[in-house]
Order: sequence, then structure tokens, then C-alpha cells
Amino acid sequence: MDKLAIEQSKFPEILAQHIQQLDNLEVENPKLMVCFAGPPGSGKTTLARAIEDKYKGVRISTDDIRKLIADFKSGLSIDQSNDIARTYHDFLLNRLGDIPNGLLVIDSGIERKYEQVSTAARENGYELVVIDIFLPKDVLETRIKQSKSNPQDYLPFLDNWIKDHEAFREAEEADFVVDEDTKIEEVVKVAEEILESVSR
Repeated sequence: MDKLAIEQSKFPEILAQHIQQLDNLEVENPKLMVCFAGPPGSGKTTLARAIEDKYKGVRISTDDIRKLIADFKSGLSIDQSNDIARTYHDFLLNRLGDIPNGLLVIDSGIERKYEQVSTAARENGYELVVIDIFLPKDVLETRIKQSKSNPQDYLPFLDNWIKDHEAFREAEEADFVVDEDTKIEEVVKVAEEILESVSR
């Protein structure tokens, strides 16, 4: 049995712990899945938290998922942890379709898991919205150094993450594009308009 299969056998236990950490599960919102495309340091978590706070969404953080996975399997690299987290994401999203709160805010980059997330959204009746965050490499480097407690674990992978982001942008069209000059309030306003359209 390979490492990923071993981790998948732990998914129900990880889910039981994860559900206890999620906020706003009982808030009633229409089914809308908000996702972000952007490398680490691009500001996904800041935007995701703003939408979570304003509209009482259920924010699903890959950082939180990686911490849960580490409790079950230590010594994983970031790439290994991300691979397992992507598979767990699929497992999770297909089990949240019946909660009262339909507003799921996916606090991670969607580049490598777009097909999984879009399939889960379609099969569970969610409207899918993608917010693309486009920032220069030097800005990303600065933000990673400022925001991560262990930037040395992230910076060696930055070029690959940027390539993934560029490939995603070529293949898919986002619903809203964010750059250095975009204010958080603008993104939150877009989320409000989309929520209103979904609830009609």
C-alpha cells in the first residue's frame, strides 16, 4: 500500500477533527464555492477571511488541513503534504453538500485541483466562482518573507507555483482578477453580488 493510500485510510478521522474546527456550519447561505488562484504570498487567506467574516462562510484552509495531516503523518515535505491535502479536499467537499451553510470559501490555490473542485461543485449543486490573484514574483517573495514563519520552506518552490499559476490562467478564465492595486473591499463586494445572484 502506498503512502497516499495509507493517508486516505485516515481521512474519516481527519474529517472528524476538521469539522470541529470549521466555523459557521449552521448559518444558512446559498450554495456558492469561492476559490482562489494564486501562489503562496498572494493574499488568498486575507481575502478568504474577509469573505468568511462578512458573509459567515465556511472557510476551508489548506494550512489547517496540512496541520491535521501532520498529526497523522510527520516528516512530510510541503509537496507531499499538498498532494495528500488535494485528495482530502475532494473527500471533504463531497461530504459538505448537506450542511445548512452553502457558502464554502476555499482558502488555497486552486491551480492543481481545479478539475477536482469544479467536479465536486457541479455534483453537489454549488455555483463555482474563481478569483485570480496576479502579482509579480518580487512581491510574492517579499510577502512570503513577511508572512510565513518558515519562508525557507516556501521560496524554493515559488518558481514552480508561479508556472502552475500561469498555466492555469492560460487554461481557465477567472470570474474576477485581483492585482496589487485591488482593494479587499472590492473583492468582498463582488462576493456579495454573486451571493445575491445565486440566492435569487
